Amino acid sequence: MSSGPLIEKERNEPAETRSKTKNSIGRGIFAAASMILQITWVCLAMTYFEDSYVWISWLIRLAAVCMVLHLYAKRENISFKLPWIMLILTFPILGVAMYGMVEHSGTMKRMRKRYREIDLCLLPLLPDSTELIQEVEKEDLIFANMARAIQNAGGEPRGYPLYAGTEVQYYGDAMEGLLAQVEALEKAEHFILMEYHAIEDGQGFAKIHEVLRRKASEGVEVNLIYDDLGSIGFVDRTFRENLNREGIHTRVFNPVVPILAFFQNNRDHRKITVIDGKVGFTGGYNLADEYFHYMEPYGYWKDSGVRLTGDAVLSLISSGLCRGVRRPSPEGTAMCSPMRTAQWTASSSVRTST
Repeated sequence: MSSGPLIEKERNEPAETRSKTKNSIGRGIFAAASMILQITWVCLAMTYFEDSYVWISWLIRLAAVCMVLHLYAKRENISFKLPWIMLILTFPILGVAMYGMVEHSGTMKRMRKRYREIDLCLLPLLPDSTELIQEVEKEDLIFANMARAIQNAGGEPRGYPLYAGTEVQYYGDAMEGLLAQVEALEKAEHFILMEYHAIEDGQGFAKIHEVLRRKASEGVEVNLIYDDLGSIGFVDRTFRENLNREGIHTRVFNPVVPILAFFQNNRDHRKITVIDGKVGFTGGYNLADEYFHYMEPYGYWKDSGVRLTGDAVLSLISSGLCRGVRRPSPEGTAMCSPMRTAQWTASSSVRTST
């Protein structure tokens, strides 16, 4: 049976205007203005000292040359290195100041260390697909080399493996994917993990919210994380507080603060849902009304998604759903820690192999 009529019915429901939705745009504007002022102050201060003291001018130039050589020698993608090199050579004061704050930021180093610890905890739990890749190599050498590169990315621990025994369902329309997602969430028995760049407290999320609230009351462990910058125009702090009160363990990834800190550029762009470690959804759509055409601020926006059923769901669990969580919330709810996620991954592996 075609889902077309059902999708049209869902879209034709009365839509609320975005102005009625509480959001944090004011907080975002204040944070952006504060950071611009701080950057301006740093540049003006460095310009003053460069003009006043010849040796500082030469020191900045020497630092610029050293930074460019350091960047050139780093084993990183050229798409990362080239913008920094161009900025430092074109605007030495601004480039040296910004790169120095990014590269030597204590917060950035702590974040990288934390991510490394999580990778060491989670990635070894994923299966080794070397034998499967060797089988694929007999049929398609190019595809096998791509799979091998993904599995070996980053050295130790290894990256993400190739899977067999996984069913993939493609949804060419975001609303079609949303309806399938709601249907799958209704069947959750153990846990639900959701991670999104943008969530809007609107009609699209309302369909999922009702299911999550009911499942939480039934004892299913429900965890949700969303990016603060991605959702700042859609929800405010009370959104998270209300979800936590309903038993939906909710976290905000990397909250926006009015301080010049370049870790603010680390954003969470994932769009992932995992149900009991058996079913997973991912794709291009966020949980905001514009993706489902309840409103069209940018014209007709087409996005798609996929449903995975089988072993490959393990990689969705271990791809970092809980990287933004550090401690229990003030409300006393418990969100997933790296070890908790490892337990989910291990238990899901047992279930999918039986």
